[in-house]
Amino acid sequence: MFEKLFFSKYVECILFFLYVNKKSYGRELSEHFSISNSVVQNVLHQLEDSNLLIGIQSGKTKNYEFNKKYYFYTNFFGLIEKAYKSLPKDKQDAYVSYKRKRPRKSGKPL
Repeated sequence: MFEKLFFSKYVECILFFLYVNKKSYGRELSEHFSISNSVVQNVLHQLEDSNLLIGIQSGKTKNYEFNKKYYFYTNFFGLIEKAYKSLPKDKQDAYVSYKRKRPRKSGKPL
């Protein structure tokens, strides 16, 4: 829907996913949207090069999130927010990740 605004459906998917989930890493995005990992990594590198996203190394994993020091952050984030809220509810649910982010406590029953 906003492909023409963001120039790519992959950029749209990644930006909306990061808007909802605050941070993510490349493999998680590629599995969530069933996109090739190399395509996701290329898009993430392009967005990082434009200073829109920042990548924070956490062990071997590089987590990406919006760069709050980006000059147009408030304007761009407001645009993403309005675009996301204008989507139908079923499309909004496609960007929510229900994956557990932290490990379970050891010995805790399932």
